[in-house]
Amino acid sequence: MRLVPWLLALAGLCSVSTVRGLATMSVDMSSEFFKVAIVKPGVPMEIVLNKESRRKTPAVVAFKDGETLLGDTAMVVSIKKPKQSFAYFLDLLAKDLKNPLVQKYMKDYPHHHLVEDENGRVHFVLDDDTVYYPEELLAIALNTSREMAEEYAEQSISDVVITVPAYFNQAERKAVLYAADLAGIRVLQLMSDNAAVALNYGVFRRKEFNVTAQHVMFFDMGAGSTVASIVGYQTVKTKDEELAEISPQLTVKGVGFDRTLGSKELDLKLQAHLAKIFTDKKKTSSSVYDSPRAMAKLLKEAKRVKQVLSANTDHTAQIEGLLDDEDFKAHVSRDDLVKMSGDFFDRIEGVVERALKAADMTLIEIDSVILVGGGTRVPKVQEAILKATQKKELSKNINADEAAALGSVYQVAELSKGFKVKKFIVKDANLYPIQVEFDKISIDEDGTEGKRTVKRTLFQRMNVMPQKKVMTFSKHKEDFTLNVNYADLAATVRQVDIGYFGSQNLSTIRLSGVQEVLANRTDYDSKGIKAHFRMDESGIFHLDSVEAVFERMENVTTNETEEEEQSTFAKLGDTISRFFSGSSGDEKTDEKAEATTEGATQEESVTPEDNLDNVKEPEEAGGSDFSEEDKQEGKEAEEPKEEAAADAGEGSAEEKKEEETGTESKEETEEKGEEGRDTEEDKDKADKEDGTEDKEKKEEEGGKESEKEEVKEDAKEDERAETDGKKTKDEKEKEEKKTEEKKKEEKKKVKKPQLVTVKDPIKVEIEMVDCQSPSKNATKASKAKLKELRKLQDAKRAMEIAVNGLESFIYNTREKLYEEEYEACSLKEEREQLQANLSAASDWIYDVDDDANVTVFKQKLRDLKKLTKGLFFRVKEKKERPELIKAMKSALNTSEVFLEMIKNVTEEDSLFTKVEVDMLEKVYNKSKEWFKSKMRDQKKLGAHERPVLLTDDLKSKITDLDRELRYLVGKAKTAKPKKKPAKEKKKANGTEETVAKTNETGADGEKLQTDLPEDKTEDTSDTAETPKDTESDTGGEGAQTEEEPLQLEGGEDVPALEEPEETSEKSATEETNIEEPEVEPPENADTEPIQWPPATPPSDETEEDTTEKQTAHNSGDL
Repeated sequence: MRLVPWLLALAGLCSVSTVRGLATMSVDMSSEFFKVAIVKPGVPMEIVLNKESRRKTPAVVAFKDGETLLGDTAMVVSIKKPKQSFAYFLDLLAKDLKNPLVQKYMKDYPHHHLVEDENGRVHFVLDDDTVYYPEELLAIALNTSREMAEEYAEQSISDVVITVPAYFNQAERKAVLYAADLAGIRVLQLMSDNAAVALNYGVFRRKEFNVTAQHVMFFDMGAGSTVASIVGYQTVKTKDEELAEISPQLTVKGVGFDRTLGSKELDLKLQAHLAKIFTDKKKTSSSVYDSPRAMAKLLKEAKRVKQVLSANTDHTAQIEGLLDDEDFKAHVSRDDLVKMSGDFFDRIEGVVERALKAADMTLIEIDSVILVGGGTRVPKVQEAILKATQKKELSKNINADEAAALGSVYQVAELSKGFKVKKFIVKDANLYPIQVEFDKISIDEDGTEGKRTVKRTLFQRMNVMPQKKVMTFSKHKEDFTLNVNYADLAATVRQVDIGYFGSQNLSTIRLSGVQEVLANRTDYDSKGIKAHFRMDESGIFHLDSVEAVFERMENVTTNETEEEEQSTFAKLGDTISRFFSGSSGDEKTDEKAEATTEGATQEESVTPEDNLDNVKEPEEAGGSDFSEEDKQEGKEAEEPKEEAAADAGEGSAEEKKEEETGTESKEETEEKGEEGRDTEEDKDKADKEDGTEDKEKKEEEGGKESEKEEVKEDAKEDERAETDGKKTKDEKEKEEKKTEEKKKEEKKKVKKPQLVTVKDPIKVEIEMVDCQSPSKNATKASKAKLKELRKLQDAKRAMEIAVNGLESFIYNTREKLYEEEYEACSLKEEREQLQANLSAASDWIYDVDDDANVTVFKQKLRDLKKLTKGLFFRVKEKKERPELIKAMKSALNTSEVFLEMIKNVTEEDSLFTKVEVDMLEKVYNKSKEWFKSKMRDQKKLGAHERPVLLTDDLKSKITDLDRELRYLVGKAKTAKPKKKPAKEKKKANGTEETVAKTNETGADGEKLQTDLPEDKTEDTSDTAETPKDTESDTGGEGAQTEEEPLQLEGGEDVPALEEPEETSEKSATEETNIEEPEVEPPENADTEPIQWPPATPPSDETEEDTTEKQTAHNSGDL
């Protein structure tokens, strides 16, 4: 039965639930702006728009009347109240007041008051009771970024990747993580902005890379700094889940930077130039330098003029009411900007040179130079870059503003669990080398013990991240201290950049409890104290653990047989792996020699878990107190080769052992085979001899019949003796087997010496030196402060939503009262009353107090909705009622047709029980009576009166009918067909012949029984023929029909079958071929009655054929 239109309409009313995926975000936090990008199912790598529909948001935080503002609204406040707005605070993270960057900030923005706390952390003083740390301002920006992303993604977001400048040191990176913790965001990774840009560039060009490295320089000039990064792209082989694949990889080879070379410097120079012009005109007695508001206006105009001069040679700067209601106007040209910039453009060449020096490369090896950042749009900057890089042109094929945000959002999709992206390996670099300093115990010639300070570099400059290192202290028997510092910064960065670091000491690590741990393991051999260091993917240094390692030999009971089996399988696995590796024996020999040479320089072996190398100084060749084990993930070239060589050397030795073992086993097999053949030959000879003796005995017995009894008695005695002998032999064999099994079990359990390793933890106390971590109380106070700010912000947002909702309702309702459908459903007096109430509410909004609670506006909106509820309800009912009435009529007509069909089927052929049919009939009659009654009552009512025929009631009645019909139709579709008796088969002259009794129904309703002979089957009438396609469809001869025919109408023209269990071959084939008509209600079901059965079109068929086809039609499936 085909679905009718009213069923499709009802299906449209059902709600569809959607599965919400886990969205993640990235934040590109720069000095002047920040960009937010998200990735969620269906939205790959999209930049989030802010409330002003802009793709980047100013990194400015302002406070006004207890309200926290960020972005463009904060920029407006920064002009009117510059003391209450804060910008460029990223450079103040983890700094003290003496830091040159802090001193420069105070010079550029003299209206801000900066002080430091007892821990040396600088912060802003807004008033006597309010202070804000740069980390708190950053937390406000991060929290706003999350709100923007959640509103865009329509779901909560907690995971984020934050980009930071590549030159950020340890203290600054930790400060960013602290700010994220204050904002309640889980940081998956701090990603250098140059690596994020490089990833965005490589993701869309992955097919262009191959095994040959391509080197690209990314020159990024932002508002606060300039960074030049040299990145190498190539494809490498990786192994993921034991599946080898080729993936693209980017490696940061070299980085050069200048922390104060940014477009902000041009803004400040142009601001000073405009201020000088205004001062020279002497229009006012007040100094423009003493007015923070006037200086803020000049800075805003300087930014605008700089942007215009990037595309034009000159422009006019003008400000209305700059100071004391005096207007300002001045002409500025591009040449003037270049002259006032001083050595700004000359410093660009130094950034490029430092990047090449760090990468140990030349300009010839650089394939292209790509511009990033808004500062590179200045034409003079591009000229300086061309001169410094000696290139003919600069590439501009990536988005200079959004590349870092899009690259980092690709990384967050890789790190999160909800997405799977194409693999792109990122190898970021550590810019600042880190070393460990400690006191080494040494023994002088006179036997006295002394100490001297030793420095060991853990992480070299431009080492890839992440990576791990292990240091072993073998001669320290008491508590000692480790000092972690930056190593030789003078050789890697400029002297001015060293001043920006503050303290070059990172932390002091105190190890205690060493003597107690060693005393508890006197029966073990001490292997020293191992300290596990790690540089994570965010570029932050960690000390994971410190432990004392002990070893000793112990006798361990092992199963010799199992060990032999395991070794056999291990050798087999090694052989198979070497077979597929394709390495030759000569290569293995050479690699083994290399591995041996390398192993001679190592102090001790490394556990597979660490996979690190021991390092010792040349002067400590005789026995060192210190050994270093390091493993760098993605280390260049040499170490992987040496490790592979060592593996190959071991593999060749194992092969030789396997060859020797294999030869021995073959010889043993041959010997066993020869012994087996000798045993078989002896058995054959013995059998032949026994057969000869038996023959002789038979001849003697045949010739001497008189001696039979004596021979029988002798044979019986011999059998008894043999039986006794066999029993004795069996018992002996069993005893021997038991003895052998006992010996084997004793041999299996063997005690062998085995090396046992024990690790005991050492107590660690870490004191941060470069930047004191905030105390728990300070952290708690900062979180409470930000929570209160968010609470005020949420209250303000709720007030805005309530006011906007009330105003929107008043405006929309006023417009609706003049629409035709609302006028038809209401009286003039009612509309006038509503208009008066709406006007009063509109006036009330502007007269209410400023400190009014949000609940007042919500209550006012509820009151207005209550007044208009009746009108809106009548309009809604009138709009939806016609479609539902049509659907109800269609449902009733369909139910009536269905009831008529199933009632005309005999009880024997019916698929439904009487209860099921009665239930449908009951629902149908009840719904029909209700519908007629409500239709009569509804026609008596006017459009302005409350209706009685409600749309919800119509939907309920339609659902009731639909439920009963679906149940019956579903049952008919899943009903099992009734089986028919199989046809008889006979065989004659080696062939199968089918004899079937066919019942043919004549035109007068009489049943004729015909026996079809074998040789005259083809001479029967056309109605008795079985087409070939029908025979194949019904499964050939002897196949049973699928189900018992159902009579849907019991008219007089169709006689009942006398023998329903016997069906003719003819009727079966015709039932299969005849197509059943589709049952559907007429289109004008609401006015015309249902006609059933449908009219039969005129045809030339005989009456007999028509009757048979009607019978087949009546047996069709519902």
